[in-house]
Parts: sequence; C-alpha cells; structure tokens
Amino acid sequence: MVSKKGEMTIGLIIALAIGVIVLILLTMGITGTWGKLWDQVTNIGGGKTNIQTIEQACELRCIEGKEHEYCTLERNLNNGTDQFTVTCNSLPNDTSNKLIKGPSNINCPAIDCKK
Repeated sequence: MVSKKGEMTIGLIIALAIGVIVLILLTMGITGTWGKLWDQVTNIGGGKTNIQTIEQACELRCIEGKEHEYCTLERNLNNGTDQFTVTCNSLPNDTSNKLIKGPSNINCPAIDCKK
C-alpha cells in the first residue's frame, strides 16, 4: 500500500516555489526594478552595443521633424564597454569619440536645438 502523503508534500512544495517566484516577479514589475535587473543581465560580458539603433532613431526623429525627441529625449547608449545617457543632439558634438568611438553619422540641419 502506497501512501499519498509524500505526493501531496512535493506538490505543495512545488506550488509554494512557483508562488514565491511569481510574487517576486510581480513585485519587481510593480516597483520598476525589472528594467534595471534586465540591464544588468544583458550587460554581462560587455553588453550589447546599441549605437546603430540610436543613430537610426535619431535620423528618424530628424526626418519627422520631432524637435523635442531629437534635442532633449535621453537615450541609454552602450558602446560595448561603457554606458552613457545621450541625446541625438549630443552625438555629433562628441569630438572626443568617447561615446561612439568613431565618426557619428547624425547631422540634422532641419532641427535647431539651440532655441
């Protein structure tokens, strides 16, 4: 005769473990720490560069004439070794090449950020 008490205990332990994991994820989602944790996870080993993505986004903002998004919207740039907070307007002014380590393709004469 096999006792089913052990099966209920294992099932209960699994249900509790899943419940704790869901509770942790829910708390992280509500408090906004999920994004910070995900950034840390994706940056292990140098992270992923997003220079081309930001340059493309800036080109689109220029073409669309979205002055606020081009001049003041901050983006998180990862050049493979470091992370910076930049605006589209600050990339062409990076004469030290500290941010993108090379020439920037961004130039938007249609938008004047000095207004």
